[in-house]
Amino acid sequence: MDKKKRSYLRIIGWGCTFVFLFLIVWIGIVWLNRPAYIEPDTSTFETGDVFFSVGDSWESVAVRTLSGSLSLEVADSTPSHCGIVVRYAEGVKLAHASTVKKKIVLETPEEYLRNNGSYCIYTRKAPCTVDTLAIRQSVETLVKNRVPFDFNFDHSTSKALYCTEMVVRVFEQNNCFCFSKLRHNSYMYPNDLLKLCKDNKRMCQKSRVARPEGAAPHSPGQRPG
Repeated sequence: MDKKKRSYLRIIGWGCTFVFLFLIVWIGIVWLNRPAYIEPDTSTFETGDVFFSVGDSWESVAVRTLSGSLSLEVADSTPSHCGIVVRYAEGVKLAHASTVKKKIVLETPEEYLRNNGSYCIYTRKAPCTVDTLAIRQSVETLVKNRVPFDFNFDHSTSKALYCTEMVVRVFEQNNCFCFSKLRHNSYMYPNDLLKLCKDNKRMCQKSRVARPEGAAPHSPGQRPG
């Protein structure tokens, strides 16, 4: 191997090492700056609302980074996970594709925060009118059938579903195709859903953000906690 080639490989090696160390330090800073858990006020949550959450696991950091977030703050409101709200007489449950349970589940907000390491939960109205009973039935069918989490992130099939894919699928099953354009993407990120909810303000009612009781509301661009 000639001298030039060795120098070239050495530069590549040092460059890869620098990038790796930078990512480790960045993830460490994010973890150290994580805020306290924010218990959501679910009094305004309704069936068919799309919920978003911000997590602090390395997977969550990766999802948020790939979504375009460069913030070192965990709670800058860029979501790392999403799902659908279902309200029952006894209270609210959150339907989502769980990486922990490896399937579609329904959890109370308390269970969700405890099991998924999320720091805040907030909701947005879907940019289309929904049949809440039909949405609930679709979600319950996925849970009953124990549909697995799609670790291949392949949204060309519904045999397994990841978080964003589950939301898109449930709405499509109920003739709501407001999110279907995302299927043209290689991956569908939670932040993609959030942007569509924001971009369709004329078709949405005012967005509602989950926050601790008594806390002042904030705009979508502000930190939820």
